[in-house]
Amino acid sequence: MVFRKVKLKGLSSVKLAFYYIVASLISVVFSFFGAPILKVLEQNTKPIIFWLLGALWLGMSFYLPALPASSLMVMLWFSVGLQGYLDKLKPTQNYLNLVVSLFFGVTISLIVAYLSLFLAQKNPVQWVEDLLGPFIQNNFLNTWFNFEIKWVYLLPSLFWVVGFGNLVFAQFMDRKMALWLDLPYRTYLNRISFLDYRNPEYFIWVFLICLFGTFFHPIPESIRLINANGLIILFGFYFFQGLAVLESVLLVIRAGLFIRILVYVLIVGQMSLIMISLGLIDYWVDVRKNFIKWFKAKE
Repeated sequence: MVFRKVKLKGLSSVKLAFYYIVASLISVVFSFFGAPILKVLEQNTKPIIFWLLGALWLGMSFYLPALPASSLMVMLWFSVGLQGYLDKLKPTQNYLNLVVSLFFGVTISLIVAYLSLFLAQKNPVQWVEDLLGPFIQNNFLNTWFNFEIKWVYLLPSLFWVVGFGNLVFAQFMDRKMALWLDLPYRTYLNRISFLDYRNPEYFIWVFLICLFGTFFHPIPESIRLINANGLIILFGFYFFQGLAVLESVLLVIRAGLFIRILVYVLIVGQMSLIMISLGLIDYWVDVRKNFIKWFKAKE
């Protein structure tokens, strides 16, 4: 097994329960900031306890008022749990383990959510529209995709993007989080490097196919819907590539903490399309390499 483990101090049951509660609350409120804590806890908890806690969230999915939060937690719990197991079996296939685990977590979460609504005799389409309606207008979707579409049909890709963000963020932050929590941690040799993060080259062709399949009118709407889900998933991948480019640029120019916070709040938080575009441009123009070369020449 290819990993390094550093033993710091034992984890009491009270401390364990507190950390799990914090991870769950942060995940529900902020969508993904609790994932690194959950990943570290998975490494420091007996598997049976970790999966029993996941089963508890799964059971809460059948209580409709808790369904939105429990669906998110089921996805996270099962994704993080399976990734931890796969990393032990195949430590050199870190990225593949992440993708397989996420697919498993998203699938379980959506199946349980649909089953919960079915048992409650609720129409999934109407329930999701009523849930998201007060926050996001359907006109945005119809204008963007230029055909009638319901949010429920985009849930697979939206769950994937949120889950991918969670697992990637946890991948970059798990070691720091373990040190902050004063817990043991393991570091795999084939970890994903944030600054070097780059999507496979064939992704750009899949992106172009999904783009064409979504906006080309003669294509049947059912096929366009599949392409729309694929497009949203790829937006998530290229968002993180753009984020890696941005972080590389900030490191090269030696940006201070205040500038970093300002940039991330204004650009990352408010202008996600800029990050996606930057990730796409990086495919053709190796922004990181060329910017570093230009900046050093300027100095």
